[in-house]
Amino acid sequence: MDKDSILATVRGLVAETLETDAGHVTAESRIREDLGADSMHVVTLIIALDEAFDAEFNLEEVPKDGVTVAWVADYVDRTLARAS
Repeated sequence: MDKDSILATVRGLVAETLETDAGHVTAESRIREDLGADSMHVVTLIIALDEAFDAEFNLEEVPKDGVTVAWVADYVDRTLARAS
């Protein structure tokens, strides 16, 4: 899966998890600060990523603040690369 596809999927999952319009979710959007995610949203998002990408993501690897949608997409890309 290429990086653009990963980013598009992550944007969709973030929008779905936060119950917001996908148009409001950009690569630069910060998950907590800009989009208002709380701890439960983050856990739900990690579970959605696990299912969507058929991989296991570690919540402990995710910084507490300043995480952007692009960071999540890069994290997914790195995790998938390690698994293959």
